[in-house]
Amino acid sequence: MDVSERASDPERLIQIVPNWLPWGLFLVTVAVTYIRVLSLGGPVAVYRDYGLSGFLGFTVANPIWLSIAAQFLAVYVSVVLLAPWRLWRSDVGIHFLDPERLGGLRPLGELIKHAYYYLAAGLIALALVIYEPILSDPTVEITAATNLFFTLAWVGTIATIAFGVFILHRFMHREKRRELHRLEQARRQHTEDPWDVATYSVPRDNRDIIDDIQHRMSLVSETREYPATFSIWSQLLLSIVLPKAIQMFIANI
Repeated sequence: MDVSERASDPERLIQIVPNWLPWGLFLVTVAVTYIRVLSLGGPVAVYRDYGLSGFLGFTVANPIWLSIAAQFLAVYVSVVLLAPWRLWRSDVGIHFLDPERLGGLRPLGELIKHAYYYLAAGLIALALVIYEPILSDPTVEITAATNLFFTLAWVGTIATIAFGVFILHRFMHREKRRELHRLEQARRQHTEDPWDVATYSVPRDNRDIIDDIQHRMSLVSETREYPATFSIWSQLLLSIVLPKAIQMFIANI
């Protein structure tokens, strides 16, 4: 997006993952894991009841995979929440000369979309993990708490992607209206009776100026506001529905 050339403070949009975020997520998840160990009676009780494999799982394996998950979630949250919000509050603006007619913001839109694809794949993997007892033994019943946990996780992902897409869309909408308003004011200054289409006229000396303004207005108007195409909408909707559909299918086997 060439943010460094378009913004007065590009660093906030180039380095979007705060250093504290993955550490914070990691510490929270590890704390929850060790609270679980304490609720089971402490490390000694876990070793006695679950053996060496269970003890190493709680104390070694869990922190390792949680560190990976925390890093991924930190990047995801930064992409779909922080980046659009910082863009909204920046002076990057829209590149109306973009030949793709997306204001030069396709890279950010694609980043948001693909970040959600990865999370949707993670949700499907989560469904396979938490409903594994059903897959191995169909007589096992899954509790309402398990279904509620997955549903809350699914709703949370929808809320995050909706926020990112909405802010990006509203940013483009705002910038387009602002530029069209500026061009319209310039057009009025160089025309006679600009409010009345019946008597509207352009002085001969101003015709080149008006033609240029009209051309610029068409460039602005033709810029689409993300998500702009049926393809983008259908891909997002499919990735939203798929994890829940798979979860419901497995839960009802």
